[in-house]
Amino acid sequence: MRIRVAQSDIAESILPGGLNFKLSELHGRPLSFDPQATLRPDPTHLAWHRREIFARS
Repeated sequence: MRIRVAQSDIAESILPGGLNFKLSELHGRPLSFDPQATLRPDPTHLAWHRREIFARS
């Protein structure tokens, strides 16, 4: 699973403490999870969102 950032998304965001980052820099990076985490995104739901929502942006 990789992060996808739509072209229309906000180019920059502000983190707590006033730090700035560009969302576009996350595009293509793999998702990472704590090894102890038991919850993960459902690939079926991600596919639906990519097809029905992400494609519109």
